[in-house]
Amino acid sequence: QAEDGIRDKLVTGVQTCALPIFWDRDLLPEGAYRERFKRLQAAVAASGDEAWLFFGDVERHGNVVYTTNFMPRVRSALAFVPKAGEPILLANIGLRDVPAAKTITWVDDVRPFGRLPKDLIALIEEKRLTHAAIGVCGFEEMLPVTDWNAIVKGLSAVRWQNRDGEIKALRAVKESWEVEAIRRAGAMGDSALS
Repeated sequence: QAEDGIRDKLVTGVQTCALPIFWDRDLLPEGAYRERFKRLQAAVAASGDEAWLFFGDVERHGNVVYTTNFMPRVRSALAFVPKAGEPILLANIGLRDVPAAKTITWVDDVRPFGRLPKDLIALIEEKRLTHAAIGVCGFEEMLPVTDWNAIVKGLSAVRWQNRDGEIKALRAVKESWEVEAIRRAGAMGDSALS
């Protein structure tokens, strides 16, 4: 990767940032994410689903970041939010990148994936949800149709529910720490443009 990210754009078509990604835990505290996760789990339970899946890619990652604080840098990621239990983050990264990924998410269970359909099917089987109702967020907009078809074929007894509206409503309500983060980001933008 070039220091300024320009060479990457010429080679891969994706502009990257050479600055390291880090997590300001004072501004965006882990406890706030855990409280948010509890609200997400309550929404999953209220929907009648057993779990929700949040998919995002390098350009449209808001739902994954909202859930895990993990931002895919080059490819994609999926957050698994069960009605009960801990979250799981599937990221399209190599196994050697998992320790670095764990520095920017509060989620303990971070797993790399090579082919999402195969690894997601294995996760749903592991969690014994092959006959459950599962909500999906970001799938219609971002997930390649070939991947979706493979997932549906591999998990034919799952009752899939689109939950984009539910996550949109949850994300519209801002906590005080989010408002402060938005204010600081705006101030930095103003400073950069003046």
